[in-house]
Amino acid sequence: MSVWKTLSSIDVNDHTTKKGKFTYLSWTWAWATLMKHYPESTYEFLPNEIHADDSVTVYCKVTVEGVSHTMWLAVMDNKNSAIKNPSARDIGDQKMRCLTKALAMFGLGFYIYAGESVPEADLYDELHLVLNSGSPQDLLEHLAVLTDEQKVEAYNGAPKGQKTQFKELVSKMETQAHAELDAITGDLTTCIYDKDKHGVDEIWDECTKLQKKLIGARLTEQLQEEFKSIRLGE
Repeated sequence: MSVWKTLSSIDVNDHTTKKGKFTYLSWTWAWATLMKHYPESTYEFLPNEIHADDSVTVYCKVTVEGVSHTMWLAVMDNKNSAIKNPSARDIGDQKMRCLTKALAMFGLGFYIYAGESVPEADLYDELHLVLNSGSPQDLLEHLAVLTDEQKVEAYNGAPKGQKTQFKELVSKMETQAHAELDAITGDLTTCIYDKDKHGVDEIWDECTKLQKKLIGARLTEQLQEEFKSIRLGE
């Protein structure tokens, strides 16, 4: 079956929200769905285009099964009007919407684009997806890029009567993630004391940028110095 037939046949209605006359699709769910069917797919954000009126257009290139499609999207406000001198947050949000629109070029959620609806990230849907489908470390990575205001918005987006339970589930998984980091830190500390460069390198190289930051903060100054010496082979 072709990529188009596979993706265009997927019903995305349970993962969309309606705001005014526009229908919005969660980019997190869209990308997770693409990965389920075509895990070798990639995306790339191309250089932004800055216009004479200081508005900005973002570009995203998605490649699936060796075929690439590029989509563009102006950085807009909630009225779909171009923003002049948009902030980094405005540009970042619009890039993810552009990613979702690029995925539609392969068929995923294509039918919701009647009338040029623009996909918008739903903070609750995204956090809920990570909570249910991701690992504790995935949750930490997701929470790390959210502002306090975005976290509040994500919690407030929970269905009526489920907000407290949702926050508790997130907190429980976050605690689990930090417990995992404590365990990794313990293993790393043992390797440092043993001056086991292979062990240190193996543990560290498997860590994400965020994990390295959080684990590094758990080490004493003395351990940090010994760690650096081992990494440098001194």
